[in-house]
Amino acid sequence: MATVTSTNCSVCESQYIVKTAVKWCFECDEAFCPDCLKYHSNVKSTKGHAVIDVSDLKELPEFVLKIKQHCDDHEALFQNYCLSHERPCCRKCINSTHKNCTDMPPLDDVIKDARKSTAVKDIQERLQNLKEYHERLFHEKEENAKEIKTQSKTIMEHVKSIRLKLNQHLDRLEREFLEKVSDLEKNALQNIERISRDMKDKGDRTDELNKCLIKMQNHASELQIFLGTKEFEFEISTQEKEIEELTKDHSFDIRRILFKENIKLSDFTSDICSFGDIALETKPSIISYTTPKEHQAQISIEGRKFDDIKLKLVAAFNFEVKMSMFGFAILENGNACYTDFISKTLNVNNPNGVLLHSIVLPQTPYDIVVVNAVTL
Repeated sequence: MATVTSTNCSVCESQYIVKTAVKWCFECDEAFCPDCLKYHSNVKSTKGHAVIDVSDLKELPEFVLKIKQHCDDHEALFQNYCLSHERPCCRKCINSTHKNCTDMPPLDDVIKDARKSTAVKDIQERLQNLKEYHERLFHEKEENAKEIKTQSKTIMEHVKSIRLKLNQHLDRLEREFLEKVSDLEKNALQNIERISRDMKDKGDRTDELNKCLIKMQNHASELQIFLGTKEFEFEISTQEKEIEELTKDHSFDIRRILFKENIKLSDFTSDICSFGDIALETKPSIISYTTPKEHQAQISIEGRKFDDIKLKLVAAFNFEVKMSMFGFAILENGNACYTDFISKTLNVNNPNGVLLHSIVLPQTPYDIVVVNAVTL
């Protein structure tokens, strides 16, 4: 087939003449200008050929353009269609590749009304069904994306809220604790300042007493010294008693502010390593794909009840001898395949009950199932 982009008449090109083509013939596999088309339409062998506009040809899908009207092996037109191989063939193909094929109707009969065939309608329905499925699935994914964004935003806001509450709680604990530290510091310093001030006054008084004692020793009479020492002893004893009392009530103790960290804070920083668990959950899509035929089947049985089902005899089999039958199946050709428990055999009868085949089995058979349909 000439390239789709070609717009020249094939007949004229063979004569080294360039003319623009207006029609394309699939059977001839050539393009024609208006003049050559008249000849093509009037010649007995080609006047029945269907032609299309070259512009329409360019609209066809590439895989359709690659479909040929001729046999590649024998360079001849397709004339028949092999139903067994599901492919068109020419006369020479029938005598070679398809010589053993029996069902080969004329190609014209097979392709007749193909444009309006059930296959085309079925494809249209299936394409429409696929389109609707994709649209529903696309809509579901869009909604899922919105849901994911909403969930993510909600979780983030919740985590921020937890963090804010933790911050507020820790800020309050910090504020209260620092106030306690400040109060302890203030009380301790006040006590120390009071003791220091008192000791400073006592020290000054001691210096003063010491000076008075020196003066008394240097200038007082013996009587004055004797009686004066009593006064000194009284005041000194008073100060010593005060010191003893202050010592007993721990007024002179060294004060320190001790801090013992709450062990739960360490556990909090070491054990709590995240705000929680986060995971992506998946669940099956609620959008399921149903073929048009399945959809029709579902519609056809809608509203039917079990009591409405009527059984109908399809076939009856008469057997020549009595047996202990455990498994039974009807093959595609109508033959009956069954197992005999007593004789340990697999048997095949025709619809009339005549035994066709009997196979002795190594063990006692119980049931039978058709896996691949075969002719027995």
